[in-house]
Amino acid sequence: MSSILEVSIDSEDFVLGRTLNVDFDVTITLEEVIPTGNRAMPYFWVSGKSLDEFEESIESDPTVEEIHQHLRLTDSALYRAQWAEQVQSLLYSIAEEEGTILDGVGSSGTWQFTLRFPDRESLSNFRQRCGELHISLDVQRVYSVSADQIDMEYGLTSKQRDTLITALEMGYFHVPRETTQQELAEELGIQSSSTSETLRRATAELIANTLLEKRTV
Repeated sequence: MSSILEVSIDSEDFVLGRTLNVDFDVTITLEEVIPTGNRAMPYFWVSGKSLDEFEESIESDPTVEEIHQHLRLTDSALYRAQWAEQVQSLLYSIAEEEGTILDGVGSSGTWQFTLRFPDRESLSNFRQRCGELHISLDVQRVYSVSADQIDMEYGLTSKQRDTLITALEMGYFHVPRETTQQELAEELGIQSSSTSETLRRATAELIANTLLEKRTV
């Protein structure tokens, strides 16, 4: 049974948070984190009205060796960065304990994470690592989920599945739309920005586990 940790962390407590703690009108969402040696290589989305200013800022940051833009949409882009300093920090600790970032959104100096670990022991080890690294975790919720609480066919978390179904039922995907993102967020009881990120992640998972899985080479 997997263990879920919902936690808030100050941006100054980990390398990526310090580097991405910008004052521009953007929201940053972590995707996959890949451990390589003693580094962590995160993919992350940046959305907002100041993408160009964000790129100029991070390209001039001395802690960043390389920054690659993998995809650019109208108001968002997917990046991967390589850091100059060794990352014995939050992200590497997540990867070492085989953790998965279900949600990782940063803005205004604070990051909100929902992390999934294989079991309680892995979650406890992660929290112990953070204590040793002087990373302060504001734990909001810890709970367990069984395999049947995750849509294994499509790779969706229960939160992603509920958000997609609610959006469909409220007419969010209709043309023209019958509800706004803010109204959808109020129905789900979460922030509008979180709703947007959950919808995007859920849609990406559906595409990856349906259309891409069926595509022949």
